[in-house]
Amino acid sequence: MLWARRVHVLFLAILAVQAKLVNVTLDDQDAELIYTPSDAWADGTDCEACAAKLETDKLVHGSWHNSTFQPGDKEPHKVSISFTGTAIYVDCILAKSTSNPPLNGHSDMRFFIDGALVGRFAQDISNDSTSTYEYGTTVYANTSIPTGLHTFRLQNGHTNSTTQSLVLLDAITYSYDDEQPDSSVTVYSTATESLVISETGTPDGEDAVPSESSNIASVVAPAITVPLVLVISIFALALYLRRRRRRRHSVIGEYGPSTWGQPTRASTLVFETRAGSR
Repeated sequence: MLWARRVHVLFLAILAVQAKLVNVTLDDQDAELIYTPSDAWADGTDCEACAAKLETDKLVHGSWHNSTFQPGDKEPHKVSISFTGTAIYVDCILAKSTSNPPLNGHSDMRFFIDGALVGRFAQDISNDSTSTYEYGTTVYANTSIPTGLHTFRLQNGHTNSTTQSLVLLDAITYSYDDEQPDSSVTVYSTATESLVISETGTPDGEDAVPSESSNIASVVAPAITVPLVLVISIFALALYLRRRRRRRHSVIGEYGPSTWGQPTRASTLVFETRAGSR
């Protein structure tokens, strides 16, 4: 049916104007990450004194940052970033050993967003005698952050702690809504035609060029007005068909069906109508 096809096209148009969620992964070497105190963090790939020896092919861009908080340190070790988004993920490597190699894999991390404590990750491996590493471990994830500019901080250890804490940071990923319709789809409408959706050939992905503000208006306006027009049209059509059906029932009920050899008023009316249409 025509109205069903229009509703299907409208559904596709609504999907087309939805914003895309874009992930941005910051490697531990990224300049946006701020490490403090600077001498408390070491580039794991160039640290001879670091006990952790990792397989670089299992890491993002083959690198990591190493931080070991010791009881008595004047301040916790921190890494911070500013980002605009709605979600954030922190990936680390966990050491599962305290003796072979000589590495204390205890972890005590705290996570802050805009200065507020939002999570903690702790690992106690006192009874773990293995010497393995767990790569790509997400130690913190938050997917319910209000849209806007935020400051995130990972803190290794805390003041007055009596436990050593190790952090092997691989990468931090945050997500944001690009607030643009999918640039690979063009949506438009006219006063007499339904929505038309066509591919433009622009590649989809993080590198896609956002459409200009003028294009946004031409997309959003049909998405708002067309549903109203369709709803009104469907309601009017249903009302018309219902009244027409009631009218047919009332005619049959008043005059009744034709009897063999005795034409009724109803049959006469039908005959007159057909004659008049010639």
